[in-house]
Order: sequence, then C-alpha cells, then structure tokens
Amino acid sequence: CCIDKSSNNKKIEYCEENAIFDEGTGANITIDHNSISKVGLKGLDKNGLSSGIFISSGSNRKIQNNIISGDNENMQYAIYLANTDQRSISIMNNKLLGARDYAIRLNENKTKTY
Repeated sequence: CCIDKSSNNKKIEYCEENAIFDEGTGANITIDHNSISKVGLKGLDKNGLSSGIFISSGSNRKIQNNIISGDNENMQYAIYLANTDQRSISIMNNKLLGARDYAIRLNENKTKTY
C-alpha cells in the first residue's frame, strides 16, 4: 500500500490485499480518519483479503470517520469483521462506496448489535 499522512485524513491506496488489517491483538483500538481506495488489486477474495478494513479477531474497536471507496470490482467488502466480539465494536460516521459484495460483512455466529 501507499500511505500519505500529510493531512488529517490518512490516504491509503493501491493495496494488493487489505488496506488495514487488525489481527486482533491489542486493546481499545480506534481506526479513525482514513481515506482508503484501490484495495484488493491482487484479486484474492479468500478469507476477506480484498477488504478496506479487515478485523480478524478481537474486541473493543472503534471504526469511525473513514472513507472507503472501491471500484465495484476489486474490493470485496469495505469492512469485514471476522471473529470479533461485535457487541464491543462501534462503527459510525463512515462513508462506504463501491464494495463488490457487501459494504460491511459480519460473522453470523457472533452477536450483532446495531
């Protein structure tokens, strides 16, 4: 990926796989004010590898004030929460555009709170 941190919104683009990948370590993580585009250029959809933001596992995450823009072809999901404690994850004030399958994918085996 190419990352430009010169403004308030970090610009992340030209990513072969995910733009932001959270493997689930750490606590109280906030993903805030990112502008993400041109994701999934490698074309790997296995296990959500073509997502703007992919959170593999974990809890206590905030995903807010992000712009995630796909081209309706390469980016499968704008946000993908795999094995997370969805009761403790806040998703708000994001602009999600151009995901090929879904804007947000949640794991159906986890508790969903909207």
